[in-house]
Amino acid sequence: MDATVFALIPSLSMLTLVACSEPVPVPAEAQTARETAPASPPPPASAGTGAQAQAPEPVAPPQPSPPSFEQSIAHLLAGQSPSAESNAAAWKHYKAKDYAQAQREFGLASLHDRESWKPPFNLACSSALGGDEDATRVALVEAFARDRFAARRKALDEPDLASYAQRPWFTALVESVPGPAPGTDDKDGMYFQINGGGVVRLSPSGEFSRLSDSGSLLLITSDRQRWVSSHDYGLASLDDGEQLTTPKELGWLTGFAILGEGKRVAVGYQGVGTYDGSEWSIELAKDFEGLEPEAAFYDFVQDDSGRGWLMTTKHLYLRGPAAGERVLLDVTGFASDRFGHTVDRTPLVIFRGGVASLGPRGWTKLELPFPTEWQAAPVIALGPNGTAASWDRDHHRLMLCAADGVARELALPPTGGVYALSSDYAGRFWLSSSKGLFVVAEDLSSVERHYPAGSIDALDVRPGVDIVPIDIIALGPPVSLPSER
Repeated sequence: MDATVFALIPSLSMLTLVACSEPVPVPAEAQTARETAPASPPPPASAGTGAQAQAPEPVAPPQPSPPSFEQSIAHLLAGQSPSAESNAAAWKHYKAKDYAQAQREFGLASLHDRESWKPPFNLACSSALGGDEDATRVALVEAFARDRFAARRKALDEPDLASYAQRPWFTALVESVPGPAPGTDDKDGMYFQINGGGVVRLSPSGEFSRLSDSGSLLLITSDRQRWVSSHDYGLASLDDGEQLTTPKELGWLTGFAILGEGKRVAVGYQGVGTYDGSEWSIELAKDFEGLEPEAAFYDFVQDDSGRGWLMTTKHLYLRGPAAGERVLLDVTGFASDRFGHTVDRTPLVIFRGGVASLGPRGWTKLELPFPTEWQAAPVIALGPNGTAASWDRDHHRLMLCAADGVARELALPPTGGVYALSSDYAGRFWLSSSKGLFVVAEDLSSVERHYPAGSIDALDVRPGVDIVPIDIIALGPPVSLPSER
């Protein structure tokens, strides 16, 4: 079931022919010639005795149009009308393993939001768990029609769909969408949020390029939207140039989220702003039951059940269907003032004592094989296939965990202060420090590349100042690494 936090058929124009609406005048000489011309001779009879005129070829009867998605799932909806509450209701039934009711509500959610691929994908999951293969296929086809790449990536490793993963229709659907090849998608690559402002992309072919000279926070959503925030102008899209000014009452921006249906959430130290497509609404600490009036706000994520998770000075605060409930995770504070993420965009929270991952049932603490004393203030990254990395701030050591679950230390050249630790799709870990970028080999045995501070022109925004990434995000397939300079 897709529980990531945190969004086809072109219309045809009718052609109108002039001859269909009014007659075209015919010149007089042409009219006279037509009236006096001899009639065309009849066609010759067919050869052979008793030959008969050839019978016209039979015309195939018109084929009925295939049913629409709405028609195909109508029997699941029990005459109910879609609403904004359908998605949250569906998740309640799903968690209770009432898959028939989850089917109905996810179907309604799919009709309420006709753009996002997630509601029909979740309908496919609940249908599969309920043993309804026809509904699974119909819903999955609809999810692919809305966003084929996102739906394909999720379908390939979704355990809820495992019972039908070997069906010919499932295989054909997945194979109808090619996986993004290196260099074919201008969004694929490694993204670096630069300390001092700006976003740099390393393409799959190994070329650095600057996407923005400003922006203090970078967000790439599960449907591959790329956004940055700035303390000056608010939010801006790197894809279509959309800009949205955030209210000054929020103070210094610390986080933001892009939600469906045009909604935006901006988080500042002083409060939380929600944009509904036309205006902002603002909530301050005093508006949240159970929070201290002086509480500061750090970041926000939303899961697919519609719940919003707000990181404050001391707490994770739950909003949405259970508004007002405060979730503590038994913490005394956070080691990071932003939500982290895995390489497949699953949100993480790093708190004093460990790491938790956001799933369908909320936050679950992850058991990592690193020394207990390291988890007081960790820098953690999770890679694919169960790999993990942790940076020991106190002793300047990098500890790596391979898929076998065994943790081992990797010696590094002098790194200075460490700002970011992340993984790419190939399983390489990237570490950003005041001494530059370090890339750990896929087998976790050595440093594959070292780009000293100041060696990459695209990472410098001010003359004479070495600027280093404070956030690193992977998107798409593995990149080809440039040579060391």
